[in-house]
Parts: sequence; structure tokens; C-alpha cells
Amino acid sequence: MKPPAAGPCLDAALADLAVEVLDDLARRFPVCTYSDEFHFFPQVGGDDRQPEWDDFSFEAVAEAVSKLRHWKSALNKIAGRNLSPEARMDADMLSRIITTLHEQFETVRAHETQPSFHLTVMAIGLADALEAGEAAWQRRIAALPLFLDRAAQSLTRIPALFRELGVEMAAR
Repeated sequence: MKPPAAGPCLDAALADLAVEVLDDLARRFPVCTYSDEFHFFPQVGGDDRQPEWDDFSFEAVAEAVSKLRHWKSALNKIAGRNLSPEARMDADMLSRIITTLHEQFETVRAHETQPSFHLTVMAIGLADALEAGEAAWQRRIAALPLFLDRAAQSLTRIPALFRELGVEMAAR
């Protein structure tokens, strides 16, 4: 039996999944998806972004990892079909995004080991809010203590070198 021909339905399923993935990542990680500083996140921030903070708490990262696994499974089902060459490239790119983020959260774990990671998120988030205007600035500043508390709680395995770099960065 021949696989079904690629067409709008199969390509539409991929497009729907891509929108779901990118929208969810932009909602969960608004600073990291806005800035090119975080090369392992896709850049998806738009003008309609809310001035929220990224959440790297244990629970939030575990939920994100669960979503990444779900999306990878859904993508594998779609990619196993006969996609157009363009859709195949999109599927491969989406797969790389999902795989890379999964590796960052499960293997690299910068959110657990590098204070400078959180300080960079903070600096970029504050700079972004300054550019966005007074309301965005006030909202981000008001939520900054919660972001810092979550960052402190997530930093569970800090090597001495990363601790020193974080102290130096905070001092500057």
C-alpha cells in the first residue's frame, strides 16, 4: 500500500503543531524566545508579548520537558507520513528545536548550574521592558522578586567556577 500523497492536510497538521510549539515556548519563556542571546531557544517574540518572566522552577521545567516529549511524539507521527519537501524541511527544523531544548533542560541544565544564565535573563528582560514602555517596566519590576526566588531555588548544582562568574556578573 502506498503512503498518502502529501497535501494540505498533512502540511496543515505540521503547521498547527509548529504554531502550538512556538506559541507555548513564547508564553513559557518570553525573554529567552525574544532574545538572540539564548541561541538554543527559537526566536519567536513579537510585539504582542507580555512583559512576563521566564519560569525555570523545577515544576515549570518538568512541565516543559513533558510538553517537549509530547511534541516530539506528535512530530514523529506527522514526519512519518509523505510530506512535501518544504514541509519535510519544516519538520526537521521543528525537530531540532524540540531536541535542542530537551537537551538543554535535561542534560546541560544551565538553569540549575549557572547563576549567570539567570542574571542574563534578568538583564535582557529588564532592557526589553525599558524599551517597551512604562507599563511593561512596572509589570516586570513588580514580578522580579518572584523571578529571582525561582532562579535561586532552581540553582541546585553550582560548580565553583560558575558561582564565581555569577558573583562577578552580579557585582557589575
